[in-house]
Amino acid sequence: MGLDNKDKKAEKFSPKNATDKNALKNAKNKQPIDWLGLSVVISAVIIGGFLMLGAINAFNFENEAQENKDRVLSEYKLNMADPDNTPEAVYEQARQALLNNDLEGILDTIHPDYLWKYEDGLREAAEEGILHEAAERTTPLMEKTYDKNDVVIYEIEPIPGNDSNNSLDKYSERVEFRLNSKGLWKISSI
Repeated sequence: MGLDNKDKKAEKFSPKNATDKNALKNAKNKQPIDWLGLSVVISAVIIGGFLMLGAINAFNFENEAQENKDRVLSEYKLNMADPDNTPEAVYEQARQALLNNDLEGILDTIHPDYLWKYEDGLREAAEEGILHEAAERTTPLMEKTYDKNDVVIYEIEPIPGNDSNNSLDKYSERVEFRLNSKGLWKISSI
């Protein structure tokens, strides 16, 4: 079993479990890594990723702009359909409905989500024919104290002749308005 020097070197550098000479030849003829080509491919992948992100961002920006345009257009159409729907106009409509003992008129000015708070008391007052007495407590609006998104709050003038120290006698000194699902102002708290 005489191994010459060439066979000893091949045995020494052969991969484990490699027994045939073709595997040894393939290991000796292995090409070096082309670092320049590899870096070009990686750079192309990275640049492609950034281009894809840019396209996604542009698409999202376009969608947001379209949604904003649609919202502004719907608000414009709503204002064209009922340009007099302001919190001040709704409050005056409510006062007139109270003075006229018009139950349906006053209920129409209250936001549907808050109707449960006022409906029973208003119906009772309407049956007794004393809705007009509540009109005395709806003093004129003074100043807007809160205005954000779909909520507006106004202070109202104090009720004349109401010098009581009892907080229950003082009634509310503010009125809150909210936009309903149709974009119309309605009273939510008084």
